[in-house]
Amino acid sequence: LTPRNSFDMYLQSVADESVEWTEDDQLIIEGFDHLFIPYALSLKASLDKQISKLEELDKAKDQFLASISHELRSPLNSIVGWTDLALMDIRNVDRMSDALGVIKRAASTQAALINDILDISKIEAGKIKIEQAPVDLLQVLDDVVSLQRVYCQRKGLEFHYLKDPDLPHVIKGDITRISQILHNLLSNAIKFTHKGTVTISAKLKQPSQDTVSENHLVIAVKDTGIGIEPDRLEHIFDKFTQSDSSITRKYGGTGLGLAIAKQLAQILGGDIKVVSKVGEG
Repeated sequence: LTPRNSFDMYLQSVADESVEWTEDDQLIIEGFDHLFIPYALSLKASLDKQISKLEELDKAKDQFLASISHELRSPLNSIVGWTDLALMDIRNVDRMSDALGVIKRAASTQAALINDILDISKIEAGKIKIEQAPVDLLQVLDDVVSLQRVYCQRKGLEFHYLKDPDLPHVIKGDITRISQILHNLLSNAIKFTHKGTVTISAKLKQPSQDTVSENHLVIAVKDTGIGIEPDRLEHIFDKFTQSDSSITRKYGGTGLGLAIAKQLAQILGGDIKVVSKVGEG
């Protein structure tokens, strides 16, 4: 923007205010002050912000790898340990039954974790396959509710299922991904709720009676759990993130479930939002 000698003189003038400028130089320097410097500062601020985000992501990934390592080893250690215990006396039916129960739960935990990792990898790579086929909505909801109600009752929680009578029987979508999203949201609600209730409600939002394509299925999952801090609420759907590192230590998990659910919902043409208060759910 300026001749080299004018730029050098400008730099020198910062330390030496006695430098006299020609009218042309003053015009050039004023333009430099008003255009280039603000642009450079804005660019620097933008770069600093991007670097900060990358550093946060890098830190989150490090925490994720540490967490994933623990989450993978724990069920694997259980499988190996209880298998050895069962083989010590294969005639002990009670011990064998207990061992098989623990092994099954540990294997299921590990399989779910591996599936989460594979899902987020496919989504990031843009290789996730979504079907658009007729889905028996009422059957999907009933199947999800039936399973999650059992988990809820095991914790001594009340489970409520509120279904709008106007819900369509059949919708167009991906039955596997819809079920995955619902299971994820309900599992989280149950996981972080120690007492009280977990509620799922489903209703049809119809902006227009004439345009079916504008209809939306609205599903809400509500709990009376631990809640989420306001400053962490906006990051709850970020990958590799849980609301607090202490949450990971206490409840386990990798912080991928909600990120996967939200991205799947968006791929299906919807979205997931959250409202929460600490101590209220």
